[in-house]
Amino acid sequence: MISCREATLAIIKKEERKISFSERIKLALHLMICSFCKFFEKQNKFLSVNIKNISSEEPLSGAEQEEMDKKLNELSK
Repeated sequence: MISCREATLAIIKKEERKISFSERIKLALHLMICSFCKFFEKQNKFLSVNIKNISSEEPLSGAEQEEMDKKLNELSK
């Protein structure tokens, strides 16, 4: 069994590149029992997807900011 620290590192690594089969199995087993890491995985995925869509030169509009706040609040429930 891997620790939460190892699981969060694997989650981050998984977003950047493919992880090995054994890492996927260990992570899957950990996520089955750890709700905190499962929540971290959801948050990390959400941020990764949305950061790719945001241009660093353009600030978020009020509506975009509200939409992101709404989605983050939904994930935390």
